[in-house]
Amino acid sequence: MFAFAYSQEALRIEWPDEYRWKKVLDQENEEIRVIEIIPEKDSVDNWTILGQMLCIKNMPDADVKKVSDLIFQEIKKSSPEAKMKIVEYQPDDQYPWIIFTIESPQYEDTGTPESQVWYFRQGLQSFYMNFVAVKQKKLSKKFVKKWKKIFSNAQIVQL
Repeated sequence: MFAFAYSQEALRIEWPDEYRWKKVLDQENEEIRVIEIIPEKDSVDNWTILGQMLCIKNMPDADVKKVSDLIFQEIKKSSPEAKMKIVEYQPDDQYPWIIFTIESPQYEDTGTPESQVWYFRQGLQSFYMNFVAVKQKKLSKKFVKKWKKIFSNAQIVQL
């Protein structure tokens, strides 16, 4: 389990123990905090699955759908064949959230595929952007279902 804490708020996600995660990046400044995790048997240069958690501090009123569209447009610049699909969107939740997938058959800079399940959540004080990535052209239904359950069970907690 990893949780972001900023001020009096945190996003708690129960990352599955089966991967035996290890942190490979943990950086923070006044505006953001980012953590990247991979399975303990993997290396930074050769990972099988990658998790990323990003917290943008002092961003209390972002639109999760608009931000997801912006991220997709940014990815399309380096992977023009990328496809986005909304899995679940809860704009009326106390803490609005969205889960979506981006499948990229090939990135122009690396020539490799990478697809992700993304989860954005708006907190009272911060905006949380999370994803899990695999080096595949497409995501299996089983993989998307698994990560939808994990991300939709995440919680904003007041510390």
